[in-house]
Amino acid sequence: MNFFDAHATLRVFSSELSPEDIAGVLGTEPTDGYRRDPDSRYRPVRETNYWSWSTVNLLDSVYPLVHVRFLIVKFVVQERHLS
Repeated sequence: MNFFDAHATLRVFSSELSPEDIAGVLGTEPTDGYRRDPDSRYRPVRETNYWSWSTVNLLDSVYPLVHVRFLIVKFVVQERHLS
């Protein structure tokens, strides 16, 4: 029985790029995100689009470094292979 969880999340905020545009640049769909909503009463939602990709429910490890390394391999190492 674990008393704590670990996960890592890459978050991108942009006033210019939509979540779909960010997904296109990064080459993967987000696990969470939203489009800017000018009518929202919350300033961050009014002003920025949000895209995130998380290791929640993806890895079983309780060690944060395992989750961070997974993100690095997915986004940094993958990009180097594509270049």
